[in-house]
Amino acid sequence: MISWFVEGKAPGYRHTFGAKRPSKKSKPAKRHHNGVDIMDVGGMAALAPEPSRVVRQHGWTKGTRAIVLETPTGVWVLGGLNPDTIAVEPGDELDGGDHLGVIAGGYDELHIERWDNGTTRSVQWCWGEDPPDGLREPYAALDAIAGGVAPGGLADEPPGEPPDPAADEGYEDEVEAENEDEDGPGTLGLLVGASAVLSIAASVVALSAWQSKSK
Repeated sequence: MISWFVEGKAPGYRHTFGAKRPSKKSKPAKRHHNGVDIMDVGGMAALAPEPSRVVRQHGWTKGTRAIVLETPTGVWVLGGLNPDTIAVEPGDELDGGDHLGVIAGGYDELHIERWDNGTTRSVQWCWGEDPPDGLREPYAALDAIAGGVAPGGLADEPPGEPPDPAADEGYEDEVEAENEDEDGPGTLGLLVGASAVLSIAASVVALSAWQSKSK
């Protein structure tokens, strides 16, 4: 079974693969956009687009999560899900249309990337460099899914439209949370936790020293 990526949303997406990020003209380029976005979908359900296996989930921006799905023809990375709503686990076998989770309202878009089989997470595409190994231009695969769902064509934009960084003006940078993983709080969380423990330990030592002097 084939399904569009967002429940209740007509097939369509922003053709911004390779575009400048951050997108604002006043900010220097740091990286290319790895994929495309389906806009104005906060609170809507994200769906598996085709039969696939859940590889993993990992951190995304604004506290959201990304789900990695492997199919016989490639890997989908879907970013922007509310972590409290994710309904799948690594190893799950899915059909097209199966519920993945709800797109976060504060993020309000579903970010989609297409990779070669064997990919386990999104990797940043640095500005001015070649795409990371395995990253694919997603248009053909997206249009194939859209054509299976709505033979009449895409709702938002015609396929094949070139990347247009100016069209993204005003949207915030989508930086992957490289330190966040499904298995723990990530490097930043561990550092914060360690700092708190050290602070408590120092307070206990100081209190003990004060009590000793008071005796």
